[in-house]
Amino acid sequence: MQKNYDVIVVGLGTAGALSMLRCAEKGLSVLGIEKINQMGGTGTAGGICSYYFGSKGGMYEKINESAKKLRDSLYVTNGSAPAAAKGVALERAAVQAGAEFVFGARITSVLKENNAVAGITYFKDNAMHTAYTKVLIDATAEGEAARLAGCSFMGGRGFDGQYQPYTNSVFVSAPHAYIENVDAGHINMQNTKEMSRELIRANTLPVYLKDKYPRGNEKLYLANAPLPGVRESARIEGEQTVTLTQALSGTQTENTIFYAYSNIDNHGKDIAFERKELKDWYIACGLWGLNMSISVPMGALIPKGIEGLIVGGRVLSCDHEIASSVRMMSDMEKCGEAAGDMAYLSVKHNCTPKNVPYEELKVLLSETGALDEKNNVGFMRRTKEGTEKAHFPQTTEELKKNLESEYGGFGIWAARNADEKTRDLLYAWLKEGGLLYENAALALGLAGDTRAVPILRKFAQERNMRVPKTSIKYVQTVGVSAIYLLGRLGDTGAVPILEQMISDGGAFDESKTPQSEMYFAARDVSFQLVSNAVAALLDIADKNEDEKKGISDFLTKQIVNNPAFSSVITLKGNENTKDMAEKIREYIMFREK
Repeated sequence: MQKNYDVIVVGLGTAGALSMLRCAEKGLSVLGIEKINQMGGTGTAGGICSYYFGSKGGMYEKINESAKKLRDSLYVTNGSAPAAAKGVALERAAVQAGAEFVFGARITSVLKENNAVAGITYFKDNAMHTAYTKVLIDATAEGEAARLAGCSFMGGRGFDGQYQPYTNSVFVSAPHAYIENVDAGHINMQNTKEMSRELIRANTLPVYLKDKYPRGNEKLYLANAPLPGVRESARIEGEQTVTLTQALSGTQTENTIFYAYSNIDNHGKDIAFERKELKDWYIACGLWGLNMSISVPMGALIPKGIEGLIVGGRVLSCDHEIASSVRMMSDMEKCGEAAGDMAYLSVKHNCTPKNVPYEELKVLLSETGALDEKNNVGFMRRTKEGTEKAHFPQTTEELKKNLESEYGGFGIWAARNADEKTRDLLYAWLKEGGLLYENAALALGLAGDTRAVPILRKFAQERNMRVPKTSIKYVQTVGVSAIYLLGRLGDTGAVPILEQMISDGGAFDESKTPQSEMYFAARDVSFQLVSNAVAALLDIADKNEDEKKGISDFLTKQIVNNPAFSSVITLKGNENTKDMAEKIREYIMFREK
């Protein structure tokens, strides 16, 4: 049986449910296709009821109000809000708005005419169905419709394609039911064998499977959430792309449709293998916990080369480094609403999505608060008391004052592109001792000035364990920052120091182990020392041809061909462990190609 619709939405998760609801409320005929048995995606079936960041405003707030009323009247209110309440609230709203939707359905093909989307086929109740449409919205978590349409995608991290760690959520009781989640590992949702294997492993982690289970009022594990909490997957190549560089520069993109709000939320501990700009931000400056508003443009929802297709959700066009920052729940709900508005205007004006009049779109988004300049807050510093406006030093007086403090990462970042006069000042401040001495050395190193090298070598040699307070957590030690900068500077004199660090497995005075999510256990400190020493040696080899063979021979003997080599970490915030030996070997071989 064939049917015709103004809009078809594939995937009724965090974004897609809002896309379908928005289209229906605007009077369009809309069909929603969902492969599981409920709406809401990660926020319902995934058990992640709320995210710590994201910006306010949008039609999702009415849904949340309805879900709260349901929760208060029908569910136990202890702990996290029951995920089921939001799923019911979304379904009721969709029915009331006149949307048509089907659960347990899988898209099988995208129909096209002259490179424009014309409809889809899908499988439901042991039968194939065909539906035609003017606009298709792909709000699946993995871009299923966009793939079937032939769109191009961007993957994960540069050297290995790895995506951000995902969360495994479980329902627990202590004694009332609530949802608990832990980082469980990495997953590529496009590889079905890997996905199945990984989900089985994640749901049988030692944190869940115990020799003895408690009785009485102690915590009990009741059930696993049906969906994994994936932070990053493949993203489309769009007409516009959100990038880390754009976000860190504070640049507003053309045709902004909403402002995301988060830190650069990388949960991986193998930061040493990320690209230079991210390592400058994280390792040299300790700015992981700095929040920022991120301008997301209309073109990030429009795939290149295919007409009549819009995406919603985390498959929007963005680079790997910023992907985990634009996926907060309220931001993805705004993304879904924006996709719905774009589809509505495309149908109204009989134009392709990329030719939708932006000024009219802006009015629609502003009416619900999805697009609100109040959300364009710039950089915000998190404290234990809340957040405050972050300040990067603008004058030499401000720079010195910051570098004299425990929060020197702001000054270190501000000095990244320092001119000669400022670098001379940084060098002069090295004589003043204290925190100014340490921070000025790091700032001088990040600015590319080799006069910092003797001090950076000292920090690396002594494995300096001071953890700055620039961010409230996930900050590297001064020793690790120094290791990274020595590699960045290509310092051949640091080679013996770094090789010794690898040879002794990153040994250090464990009585000085920092206690944080980054350094959950002593093994995490050793891993950071070893992994960053490996990356630094490879950086030095790249910058010094005469060092390449010696460094390669050392790494081959000590790590690549050494079956006894091991470097174990804990996953973020829990006792689950992972041996990173193979990942380090893979990185070495990649860099040496």
